[in-house]
Amino acid sequence: MDIPQEILHAFIKLSQDDPQTLLSLCLVSWRCVDEAQKMLYKTIVITDESDSSSTQVPDVVKISTKLFKTLTQYNPPLAKCVKKFVYHPDFPFRDQEYRDLTNKSLRLMTNLESLTIYTPFPPGLFRGCTFRLNEFLFCCVSSGYPYPDREDMCRFLSRQSHLKTLYINMVDDACITLDRRINLETLCGNRLAIETILPGRSTVKYLEWITGREDDLTSPPRLISNELSNIRALTLGGDKPRPLLALLASHMRSLRVLRLIGKPRTNSSDEADNEFECLPDLVNLRIFVWSARSLGKANCEYEQGMVNRERQRELVTKWFRNMGILEAAYFQIAPVKDEPRNYLCWRRNEIDPVPVGFYEAVSRYTLMPWFWE
Repeated sequence: MDIPQEILHAFIKLSQDDPQTLLSLCLVSWRCVDEAQKMLYKTIVITDESDSSSTQVPDVVKISTKLFKTLTQYNPPLAKCVKKFVYHPDFPFRDQEYRDLTNKSLRLMTNLESLTIYTPFPPGLFRGCTFRLNEFLFCCVSSGYPYPDREDMCRFLSRQSHLKTLYINMVDDACITLDRRINLETLCGNRLAIETILPGRSTVKYLEWITGREDDLTSPPRLISNELSNIRALTLGGDKPRPLLALLASHMRSLRVLRLIGKPRTNSSDEADNEFECLPDLVNLRIFVWSARSLGKANCEYEQGMVNRERQRELVTKWFRNMGILEAAYFQIAPVKDEPRNYLCWRRNEIDPVPVGFYEAVSRYTLMPWFWE
């Protein structure tokens, strides 16, 4: 007796995060193939840890070339299944044939919704692409490569009318503009990106200031005090020292969730020690998260000086007394990859903290981990 198609579909949906099971289902019935392919190609992640300075072609380029040829030559309809594409290699598009193949693949991904690129891309990489993204993350962190062509980037972004989330770092000689009719909800980037894109956007509710090496950390971002008052969730920090919270606190009247990463850059140790004193100024704050700052790509080295337990108790006791709607405070106590219970959660009316994982402390509050977790 044949298994009804709706039951096969349910099996496939339950197995969508398990490629091996999906492949096994395809062996059970040919009727599983189409549905399984949609699941298998829904998210494509191309990643590599090889040395980008090497003159040899990395294995990831060879592997991704096979993938792109599948999408462009052997089975083009599969490209329409791709909803999320992540290109992670720290390897620029040096070869013209490889660039053209990547472009052809992207043109066929007409249903693409989320695009993440970790390496500089050449002009024309998105030529002819018709997808409309909800999410674009340009997470280039390699200072040795030139920034993408400004006009090419602006032209690409101008077509993304459905964009809700944008992550982008900018440099002075390649400042990117974005049509104000694009109703962003989440903006992530360095100071220049925030000062360029945030003004005039009342729709942005989630802001992540990922501090860069050149950021001015002594004065508040220019001309965005009204926009800051609309922000409901803020992440401040990154893999570089961040500004003091006091720089922004007076503007954050609607803030409900705050995540601080690492220590602030300051000339006074007293300023750093007393930084948490301004937290009660955030009158609508419900969730506070403190994370350690990663010191390296290996994600196993963190700056010294995590907040010890007694200091945590002292702080949260004062906060719960003075902040009537604060619900919980989370403090990182161990590296993310080394310990599943890497945060302590302090909740109102509970005497002792409870160890929790990264998801509960950060991800569930829509605070994005990005590349340093």
